[in-house]
Amino acid sequence: MIFLFVFIAIFLYFSWKRPLWTLGFILFTLPIYQFRFHLFIPFTLLEAEILILFFVSLIRFAYTKQKIVFPNRLHSYIIIAFLLIASFAVFYSPVLKKAAGFWKAYFIEPVLLSLIALNLVRSKKNVLFLVKSLAFGAFWIGLWAIGQKFFGGGVMSMEDWGKPEVWRATGPFPHPNFLGLYLGPLLPLCLGLFFQERKVSEKALWISAFFIGAVALILARSEGAILAVGLATFLFLFFAGKKERNIAIFLLIIALMLFSLNLFSLRDKFITKITFQDLSGQLRLNIWDGAFKMLKDSPIFGVGLGGYQKLAPFYQEKYYSKTGELISVETHPYPHNLFLSIYLELGIFGFLVFCLIIGLFFAQGISLLKEKEYFIVLGVNLSILVILVHGLVDTPYFKNDLSVLFWILFSFPLSFHKSQNFGVQRT
Repeated sequence: MIFLFVFIAIFLYFSWKRPLWTLGFILFTLPIYQFRFHLFIPFTLLEAEILILFFVSLIRFAYTKQKIVFPNRLHSYIIIAFLLIASFAVFYSPVLKKAAGFWKAYFIEPVLLSLIALNLVRSKKNVLFLVKSLAFGAFWIGLWAIGQKFFGGGVMSMEDWGKPEVWRATGPFPHPNFLGLYLGPLLPLCLGLFFQERKVSEKALWISAFFIGAVALILARSEGAILAVGLATFLFLFFAGKKERNIAIFLLIIALMLFSLNLFSLRDKFITKITFQDLSGQLRLNIWDGAFKMLKDSPIFGVGLGGYQKLAPFYQEKYYSKTGELISVETHPYPHNLFLSIYLELGIFGFLVFCLIIGLFFAQGISLLKEKEYFIVLGVNLSILVILVHGLVDTPYFKNDLSVLFWILFSFPLSFHKSQNFGVQRT
Protein backbone atom coordinates (compact mmCIF):
# COMPACT_ATOMS: atom_id res chain seq x y z
CA MET A 1 0.00 0.00 0.00
CA ILE A 2 2.93 2.33 0.72
CA PHE A 3 4.19 1.72 -2.81
CA LEU A 4 0.76 2.71 -4.14
CA PHE A 5 0.74 6.01 -2.23
CA VAL A 6 4.28 6.83 -3.34
CA PHE A 7 3.40 6.02 -6.95
CA ILE A 8 0.25 8.18 -6.82
CA ALA A 9 2.20 11.08 -5.27
CA ILE A 10 4.79 10.94 -8.08
CA PHE A 11 2.02 10.58 -10.64
CA LEU A 12 0.23 13.64 -9.24
CA TYR A 13 3.42 15.67 -9.52
CA PHE A 14 4.02 14.78 -13.16
CA SER A 15 0.33 15.21 -14.01
CA TRP A 16 0.73 18.84 -13.00
CA LYS A 17 4.23 19.49 -14.27
CA ARG A 18 4.39 17.32 -17.39
CA PRO A 19 0.84 16.26 -18.33
CA LEU A 20 1.75 15.16 -21.86
CA TRP A 21 4.55 12.95 -20.53
CA THR A 22 2.10 11.51 -18.02
CA LEU A 23 -0.40 10.74 -20.76
CA GLY A 24 2.37 9.09 -22.77
CA PHE A 25 3.25 6.96 -19.73
CA ILE A 26 -0.37 5.83 -19.45
CA LEU A 27 -0.48 4.82 -23.11
CA PHE A 28 2.87 3.06 -22.82
CA THR A 29 1.74 1.00 -19.81
CA LEU A 30 -1.94 0.24 -20.46
CA PRO A 31 -1.57 -3.38 -19.22
CA ILE A 32 -1.01 -1.88 -15.75
CA TYR A 33 -4.80 -2.19 -15.32
CA GLN A 34 -4.08 -5.65 -13.88
CA PHE A 35 -2.92 -4.02 -10.62
CA ARG A 36 -6.06 -3.63 -8.55
CA PHE A 37 -6.87 -2.09 -5.18
CA HIS A 38 -9.91 -1.06 -3.15
CA LEU A 39 -10.56 2.55 -2.13
CA PHE A 40 -14.24 2.68 -1.11
CA ILE A 41 -14.91 1.05 -4.49
CA PRO A 42 -12.71 -1.27 -6.59
CA PHE A 43 -10.15 0.46 -8.80
CA THR A 44 -7.41 -0.57 -11.16
CA LEU A 45 -4.16 1.36 -11.23
CA LEU A 46 -4.95 2.39 -14.81
CA GLU A 47 -8.27 3.88 -13.70
CA ALA A 48 -6.56 5.78 -10.90
CA GLU A 49 -4.05 7.22 -13.39
CA ILE A 50 -6.79 8.32 -15.79
CA LEU A 51 -8.87 10.02 -13.09
CA ILE A 52 -5.85 11.74 -11.53
CA LEU A 53 -4.68 13.10 -14.87
CA PHE A 54 -8.20 14.20 -15.77
CA PHE A 55 -8.93 16.15 -12.59
CA VAL A 56 -5.43 17.59 -12.33
CA SER A 57 -5.73 18.74 -15.94
CA LEU A 58 -9.07 20.43 -15.21
CA ILE A 59 -7.50 22.32 -12.31
CA ARG A 60 -4.48 23.16 -14.45
CA PHE A 61 -6.66 24.43 -17.30
CA ALA A 62 -8.61 26.62 -14.85
CA TYR A 63 -5.38 27.90 -13.26
CA THR A 64 -3.82 28.79 -16.61
CA LYS A 65 -7.17 29.95 -18.05
CA GLN A 66 -6.86 27.49 -20.91
CA LYS A 67 -10.09 26.92 -22.79
CA ILE A 68 -11.17 23.27 -22.95
CA VAL A 69 -11.44 22.00 -26.53
CA PHE A 70 -14.26 19.59 -27.40
CA PRO A 71 -14.73 17.57 -30.58
CA ASN A 72 -16.89 19.21 -33.23
CA ARG A 73 -20.64 19.25 -32.68
CA LEU A 74 -21.44 16.06 -34.62
CA HIS A 75 -18.71 14.06 -32.87
CA SER A 76 -19.75 15.42 -29.48
CA TYR A 77 -23.42 14.58 -29.95
CA ILE A 78 -22.67 11.02 -31.05
CA ILE A 79 -20.23 10.42 -28.19
CA ILE A 80 -22.75 11.80 -25.67
CA ALA A 81 -25.45 9.56 -27.16
CA PHE A 82 -23.15 6.55 -26.80
CA LEU A 83 -22.45 7.37 -23.15
CA LEU A 84 -26.15 7.92 -22.40
CA ILE A 85 -27.04 4.56 -23.94
CA ALA A 86 -24.28 2.91 -21.88
CA SER A 87 -25.72 4.62 -18.78
CA PHE A 88 -29.17 3.22 -19.53
CA ALA A 89 -27.62 -0.22 -20.04
CA VAL A 90 -26.37 -0.10 -16.43
CA PHE A 91 -29.89 0.17 -15.02
CA TYR A 92 -31.19 -2.40 -17.48
CA SER A 93 -28.51 -4.89 -16.44
CA PRO A 94 -29.28 -7.92 -14.26
CA VAL A 95 -25.98 -7.30 -12.43
CA LEU A 96 -26.23 -3.65 -11.45
CA LYS A 97 -23.09 -3.37 -9.33
CA LYS A 98 -20.87 -5.06 -11.92
CA ALA A 99 -22.49 -3.03 -14.72
CA ALA A 100 -21.65 0.22 -12.91
CA GLY A 101 -18.00 -0.85 -12.81
CA PHE A 102 -18.03 -1.64 -16.53
CA TRP A 103 -19.69 1.71 -17.27
CA LYS A 104 -16.93 3.51 -15.37
CA ALA A 105 -14.00 1.54 -16.77
CA TYR A 106 -15.06 0.88 -20.38
CA PHE A 107 -16.96 4.05 -21.27
CA ILE A 108 -16.56 7.07 -18.98
CA GLU A 109 -12.83 6.88 -18.22
CA PRO A 110 -11.65 6.08 -21.79
CA VAL A 111 -13.71 8.96 -23.21
CA LEU A 112 -12.35 11.32 -20.53
CA LEU A 113 -8.79 10.31 -21.39
CA SER A 114 -9.40 10.87 -25.11
CA LEU A 115 -10.75 14.35 -24.26
CA ILE A 116 -7.63 15.14 -22.24
CA ALA A 117 -5.47 13.88 -25.12
CA LEU A 118 -7.26 16.23 -27.51
CA ASN A 119 -6.60 19.17 -25.18
CA LEU A 120 -2.95 18.36 -24.49
CA VAL A 121 -2.02 18.13 -28.16
CA ARG A 122 -0.59 21.42 -29.39
CA SER A 123 1.61 20.42 -32.31
CA LYS A 124 2.79 17.71 -34.67
CA LYS A 125 5.45 16.77 -32.14
CA ASN A 126 2.81 16.16 -29.46
CA VAL A 127 0.74 13.87 -31.69
CA LEU A 128 3.80 11.88 -32.72
CA PHE A 129 4.79 11.52 -29.06
CA LEU A 130 1.42 9.95 -28.19
CA VAL A 131 1.49 7.62 -31.19
CA LYS A 132 5.02 6.54 -30.27
CA SER A 133 3.98 5.99 -26.65
CA LEU A 134 1.35 3.52 -27.82
CA ALA A 135 3.47 1.89 -30.51
CA PHE A 136 6.48 1.37 -28.24
CA GLY A 137 4.26 -0.93 -26.20
CA ALA A 138 4.64 -3.42 -29.07
CA PHE A 139 8.36 -3.50 -28.32
CA TRP A 140 8.33 -4.33 -24.62
CA ILE A 141 5.24 -6.53 -24.73
CA GLY A 142 6.61 -8.43 -27.72
CA LEU A 143 9.95 -8.96 -25.97
CA TRP A 144 8.11 -10.18 -22.87
CA ALA A 145 6.21 -12.75 -24.95
CA ILE A 146 9.34 -13.91 -26.78
CA GLY A 147 11.20 -14.13 -23.48
CA GLN A 148 8.57 -16.55 -22.19
CA LYS A 149 9.64 -18.98 -24.90
CA PHE A 150 13.14 -19.15 -23.44
CA PHE A 151 12.73 -18.33 -19.74
CA GLY A 152 9.31 -19.76 -18.92
CA GLY A 153 5.78 -18.47 -18.79
CA GLY A 154 2.79 -18.65 -21.07
CA VAL A 155 0.10 -21.33 -20.94
CA MET A 156 -0.65 -24.75 -22.37
CA SER A 157 -3.78 -24.80 -24.51
CA MET A 158 -5.84 -27.50 -26.20
CA GLU A 159 -6.12 -26.48 -29.85
CA ASP A 160 -7.41 -29.76 -31.28
CA TRP A 161 -9.64 -32.23 -29.46
CA GLY A 162 -7.82 -35.45 -28.66
CA LYS A 163 -4.38 -34.02 -29.43
CA PRO A 164 -1.65 -32.84 -27.00
CA GLU A 165 -1.85 -29.32 -25.63
CA VAL A 166 0.38 -26.69 -27.24
CA TRP A 167 2.32 -23.84 -25.63
CA ARG A 168 1.14 -20.25 -26.18
CA ALA A 169 2.78 -16.98 -25.13
CA THR A 170 0.78 -14.55 -23.01
CA GLY A 171 3.18 -11.63 -22.43
CA PRO A 172 2.10 -9.61 -19.36
CA PHE A 173 -1.46 -10.96 -19.66
CA PRO A 174 -3.05 -14.09 -18.17
CA HIS A 175 -4.36 -15.35 -21.53
CA PRO A 176 -2.81 -15.49 -25.04
CA ASN A 177 -5.95 -13.98 -26.62
CA PHE A 178 -5.47 -10.88 -24.46
CA LEU A 179 -1.98 -10.52 -25.92
CA GLY A 180 -3.32 -10.69 -29.48
CA LEU A 181 -6.19 -8.30 -28.80
CA TYR A 182 -3.86 -5.65 -27.40
CA LEU A 183 -0.79 -6.13 -29.57
CA GLY A 184 -2.51 -6.39 -32.97
CA PRO A 185 -3.65 -2.73 -33.27
CA LEU A 186 -0.18 -1.47 -32.28
CA LEU A 187 1.63 -3.00 -35.24
CA PRO A 188 0.16 -0.74 -37.98
CA LEU A 189 1.29 2.21 -35.85
CA CYS A 190 4.83 0.79 -35.93
CA LEU A 191 4.65 0.58 -39.73
CA GLY A 192 3.38 4.14 -39.94
CA LEU A 193 6.24 5.39 -37.79
CA PHE A 194 8.76 3.38 -39.82
CA PHE A 195 7.71 5.13 -43.04
CA GLN A 196 7.15 8.48 -41.31
CA GLU A 197 10.56 8.84 -39.73
CA ARG A 198 13.63 9.85 -41.71
CA LYS A 199 16.42 8.89 -39.29
CA VAL A 200 17.90 5.42 -39.82
CA SER A 201 17.95 4.79 -36.06
CA GLU A 202 14.24 5.63 -35.77
CA LYS A 203 13.39 3.44 -38.75
CA ALA A 204 15.36 0.55 -37.23
CA LEU A 205 13.52 0.96 -33.93
CA TRP A 206 10.02 0.85 -35.40
CA ILE A 207 10.60 -1.95 -37.90
CA SER A 208 12.14 -3.95 -35.04
CA ALA A 209 9.08 -3.26 -32.89
CA PHE A 210 6.85 -4.42 -35.76
CA PHE A 211 8.67 -7.72 -36.27
CA ILE A 212 9.05 -8.38 -32.53
CA GLY A 213 5.31 -7.83 -32.14
CA ALA A 214 4.55 -10.06 -35.13
CA VAL A 215 6.68 -12.87 -33.68
CA ALA A 216 4.85 -12.46 -30.36
CA LEU A 217 1.49 -12.88 -32.12
CA ILE A 218 2.73 -16.08 -33.74
CA LEU A 219 3.96 -17.41 -30.38
CA ALA A 220 0.57 -16.54 -28.86
CA ARG A 221 -1.12 -18.41 -31.73
CA SER A 222 -3.65 -15.58 -31.85
CA GLU A 223 -5.04 -16.41 -35.27
CA GLY A 224 -7.60 -13.61 -35.38
CA ALA A 225 -4.90 -11.04 -34.63
CA ILE A 226 -2.49 -12.61 -37.14
CA LEU A 227 -5.13 -12.49 -39.89
CA ALA A 228 -6.10 -8.90 -39.05
CA VAL A 229 -2.48 -7.67 -38.90
CA GLY A 230 -1.66 -9.52 -42.13
CA LEU A 231 -4.52 -7.78 -43.92
CA ALA A 232 -3.54 -4.40 -42.45
CA THR A 233 0.11 -4.90 -43.49
CA PHE A 234 -0.90 -5.74 -47.05
CA LEU A 235 -3.15 -2.66 -47.26
CA PHE A 236 -0.46 -0.45 -45.74
CA LEU A 237 2.10 -1.52 -48.32
CA PHE A 238 -0.46 -1.27 -51.12
CA PHE A 239 -1.32 2.34 -50.29
CA ALA A 240 2.12 3.51 -49.14
CA GLY A 241 3.65 4.08 -52.59
CA LYS A 242 4.53 2.45 -55.91
CA LYS A 243 7.51 0.49 -54.63
CA GLU A 244 5.63 -0.71 -51.57
CA ARG A 245 2.60 -1.59 -53.71
CA ASN A 246 4.77 -3.83 -55.88
CA ILE A 247 6.06 -5.54 -52.74
CA ALA A 248 2.49 -6.09 -51.53
CA ILE A 249 1.45 -7.60 -54.86
CA PHE A 250 4.55 -9.83 -54.89
CA LEU A 251 3.77 -11.09 -51.38
CA LEU A 252 0.17 -11.72 -52.39
CA ILE A 253 1.30 -13.78 -55.40
CA ILE A 254 3.65 -15.81 -53.18
CA ALA A 255 0.81 -16.42 -50.71
CA LEU A 256 -1.53 -17.54 -53.51
CA MET A 257 1.14 -19.88 -54.86
CA LEU A 258 1.67 -21.45 -51.45
CA PHE A 259 -2.09 -21.74 -51.09
CA SER A 260 -2.59 -23.37 -54.50
CA LEU A 261 0.30 -25.82 -54.00
CA ASN A 262 -0.92 -26.56 -50.47
CA LEU A 263 2.65 -26.54 -49.15
CA PHE A 264 2.85 -27.47 -45.47
CA SER A 265 -0.92 -28.13 -45.69
CA LEU A 266 -1.48 -24.35 -45.61
CA ARG A 267 -4.59 -24.52 -47.77
CA ASP A 268 -6.17 -27.24 -45.65
CA LYS A 269 -5.41 -25.35 -42.43
CA PHE A 270 -6.74 -22.08 -43.85
CA ILE A 271 -9.97 -23.65 -45.08
CA THR A 272 -10.43 -25.41 -41.75
CA LYS A 273 -10.04 -22.10 -39.94
CA ILE A 274 -12.29 -19.91 -42.09
CA THR A 275 -15.02 -22.56 -42.16
CA PHE A 276 -14.81 -22.93 -38.34
CA GLN A 277 -14.18 -26.68 -38.56
CA ASP A 278 -11.48 -26.76 -35.87
CA LEU A 279 -12.15 -26.86 -32.12
CA SER A 280 -11.88 -23.08 -31.67
CA GLY A 281 -14.26 -22.48 -34.57
CA GLN A 282 -16.78 -25.04 -33.37
CA LEU A 283 -16.79 -23.53 -29.89
CA ARG A 284 -17.37 -20.09 -31.37
CA LEU A 285 -20.29 -21.34 -33.46
CA ASN A 286 -21.74 -22.84 -30.31
CA ILE A 287 -21.28 -19.56 -28.42
CA TRP A 288 -22.77 -17.48 -31.25
CA ASP A 289 -25.80 -19.78 -31.44
CA GLY A 290 -26.58 -19.10 -27.78
CA ALA A 291 -25.89 -15.37 -28.20
CA PHE A 292 -28.35 -15.09 -31.09
CA LYS A 293 -30.99 -16.90 -29.05
CA MET A 294 -30.41 -14.34 -26.28
CA LEU A 295 -30.64 -11.50 -28.78
CA LYS A 296 -33.90 -12.89 -30.14
CA ASP A 297 -35.40 -12.54 -26.65
CA SER A 298 -34.06 -8.97 -26.18
CA PRO A 299 -33.81 -7.44 -29.68
CA ILE A 300 -34.26 -3.77 -28.73
CA PHE A 301 -32.49 -3.05 -25.46
CA GLY A 302 -30.20 -6.07 -25.32
CA VAL A 303 -29.38 -7.55 -21.92
CA GLY A 304 -27.52 -4.64 -20.32
CA LEU A 305 -23.87 -4.24 -19.34
CA GLY A 306 -22.57 -7.52 -17.96
CA GLY A 307 -25.87 -9.17 -18.81
CA TYR A 308 -24.45 -11.63 -21.33
CA GLN A 309 -22.21 -13.43 -18.85
CA LYS A 310 -25.05 -13.61 -16.32
CA LEU A 311 -27.59 -15.01 -18.79
CA ALA A 312 -25.35 -17.11 -21.06
CA PRO A 313 -25.73 -20.33 -19.02
CA PHE A 314 -29.46 -20.25 -19.79
CA TYR A 315 -28.87 -19.99 -23.55
CA GLN A 316 -25.59 -21.67 -24.40
CA GLU A 317 -25.74 -25.40 -25.01
CA LYS A 318 -23.04 -27.70 -23.72
CA TYR A 319 -20.61 -28.59 -26.49
CA TYR A 320 -20.00 -32.25 -27.27
CA SER A 321 -17.53 -33.88 -29.65
CA LYS A 322 -18.72 -36.07 -32.54
CA THR A 323 -18.11 -39.09 -30.33
CA GLY A 324 -20.42 -37.68 -27.67
CA GLU A 325 -17.72 -36.60 -25.24
CA LEU A 326 -18.39 -33.40 -23.30
CA ILE A 327 -15.85 -30.75 -24.31
CA SER A 328 -17.04 -27.45 -22.86
CA VAL A 329 -19.62 -26.09 -20.47
CA GLU A 330 -17.68 -22.85 -20.01
CA THR A 331 -19.44 -19.52 -20.47
CA HIS A 332 -17.47 -16.46 -21.50
CA PRO A 333 -17.85 -12.79 -20.48
CA TYR A 334 -18.61 -11.87 -24.11
CA PRO A 335 -19.65 -13.87 -27.20
CA HIS A 336 -16.37 -13.65 -29.14
CA ASN A 337 -17.69 -11.08 -31.60
CA LEU A 338 -17.34 -7.32 -31.15
CA PHE A 339 -20.52 -6.36 -32.96
CA LEU A 340 -22.65 -9.03 -31.31
CA SER A 341 -21.24 -7.99 -27.92
CA ILE A 342 -22.06 -4.32 -28.50
CA TYR A 343 -25.60 -5.22 -29.60
CA LEU A 344 -26.22 -7.48 -26.59
CA GLU A 345 -24.69 -5.11 -24.02
CA LEU A 346 -26.09 -1.82 -25.38
CA GLY A 347 -29.07 -2.81 -27.51
CA ILE A 348 -29.84 -1.87 -31.08
CA PHE A 349 -29.44 1.88 -30.46
CA GLY A 350 -25.99 1.38 -28.92
CA PHE A 351 -25.04 -0.82 -31.86
CA LEU A 352 -26.16 1.81 -34.38
CA VAL A 353 -24.34 4.61 -32.56
CA PHE A 354 -21.20 2.46 -32.38
CA CYS A 355 -21.40 2.01 -36.16
CA LEU A 356 -21.72 5.79 -36.51
CA ILE A 357 -18.61 6.26 -34.36
CA ILE A 358 -16.68 3.89 -36.63
CA GLY A 359 -18.05 5.70 -39.69
CA LEU A 360 -17.00 9.09 -38.31
CA PHE A 361 -13.51 7.81 -37.58
CA PHE A 362 -12.95 6.52 -41.10
CA ALA A 363 -14.59 9.55 -42.71
CA GLN A 364 -12.15 11.84 -40.94
CA GLY A 365 -9.20 9.48 -41.29
CA ILE A 366 -9.73 8.98 -45.02
CA SER A 367 -10.15 12.72 -45.55
CA LEU A 368 -6.72 13.20 -43.99
CA LEU A 369 -5.26 10.61 -46.33
CA LYS A 370 -6.81 12.30 -49.34
CA GLU A 371 -5.62 15.72 -48.32
CA LYS A 372 -2.14 15.01 -46.99
CA GLU A 373 -1.48 11.28 -47.28
CA TYR A 374 0.53 10.89 -44.13
CA PHE A 375 1.93 7.46 -43.33
CA ILE A 376 1.12 7.83 -39.68
CA VAL A 377 -2.54 8.52 -40.45
CA LEU A 378 -2.63 5.41 -42.62
CA GLY A 379 -1.27 3.44 -39.68
CA VAL A 380 -3.93 4.81 -37.33
CA ASN A 381 -6.71 3.99 -39.81
CA LEU A 382 -5.43 0.45 -40.16
CA SER A 383 -5.16 0.06 -36.38
CA ILE A 384 -8.91 0.52 -36.12
CA LEU A 385 -9.31 -1.88 -39.06
CA VAL A 386 -7.34 -4.50 -37.10
CA ILE A 387 -9.75 -4.06 -34.20
CA LEU A 388 -12.77 -4.50 -36.48
CA VAL A 389 -11.39 -7.53 -38.34
CA HIS A 390 -10.25 -9.22 -35.14
CA GLY A 391 -13.63 -8.27 -33.72
CA LEU A 392 -15.30 -10.74 -36.07
CA VAL A 393 -14.00 -13.60 -33.89
CA ASP A 394 -13.28 -11.90 -30.55
CA THR A 395 -14.25 -8.85 -28.48
CA PRO A 396 -11.53 -6.17 -28.62
CA TYR A 397 -13.33 -3.55 -26.52
CA PHE A 398 -14.75 -4.70 -23.16
CA LYS A 399 -11.49 -4.64 -21.22
CA ASN A 400 -9.76 -1.73 -19.48
CA ASP A 401 -6.77 -1.48 -21.80
CA LEU A 402 -8.73 -2.21 -25.00
CA SER A 403 -11.44 0.40 -24.41
CA VAL A 404 -8.79 3.05 -23.71
CA LEU A 405 -6.87 1.96 -26.82
CA PHE A 406 -10.04 2.27 -28.94
CA TRP A 407 -10.90 5.80 -27.77
CA ILE A 408 -7.33 7.07 -27.99
CA LEU A 409 -7.13 5.83 -31.59
CA PHE A 410 -10.48 7.51 -32.23
CA SER A 411 -9.08 10.80 -30.89
CA PHE A 412 -6.00 10.79 -33.15
CA PRO A 413 -7.75 12.07 -36.33
CA LEU A 414 -9.26 14.88 -34.24
CA SER A 415 -5.77 15.69 -32.96
CA PHE A 416 -4.39 15.60 -36.51
CA HIS A 417 -6.92 18.20 -37.55
CA LYS A 418 -6.13 20.31 -34.51
CA SER A 419 -2.37 20.30 -35.03
CA GLN A 420 -0.97 22.26 -37.96
CA ASN A 421 1.56 21.20 -40.58
CA PHE A 422 1.46 17.62 -39.38
CA GLY A 423 3.67 14.93 -40.79
CA VAL A 424 5.81 14.38 -43.86
CA GLN A 425 4.13 13.95 -47.22
CA ARG A 426 4.38 10.66 -49.05
CA THR A 427 6.65 10.63 -52.10
